[in-house]
Amino acid sequence: MHDFDAGRAAVSLAFTLQQIAGALSTALAGWLVGRCGAPEVILPATAMFGVILPSNKLSPAPSGKCYLFYAALGLWVHGMGLVLYGYVISHWFDRLIGTGVSPPV
Repeated sequence: MHDFDAGRAAVSLAFTLQQIAGALSTALAGWLVGRCGAPEVILPATAMFGVILPSNKLSPAPSGKCYLFYAALGLWVHGMGLVLYGYVISHWFDRLIGTGVSPPV
């Protein structure tokens, strides 16, 4: 932490903000997937995550920009997380049920 010029409290606050934002966005992402479909949520969330992640270079360690970066990261990372991919995989298995059965010998 000394390499990044940040104390334990600053790093902990940034991580806490990310987790709170993620907890709030997971419910919203699940609702959007049920309403709009998985690709319509995953693709924009992945694009926004790709825009937000390089902006880490712009945020110095213990500042408001750093906290804003981690909160934004928490908001968008769950738009392409386990809830959505679980939805996609479960529908994929439901759609292709019975295709993995081997032919009779």
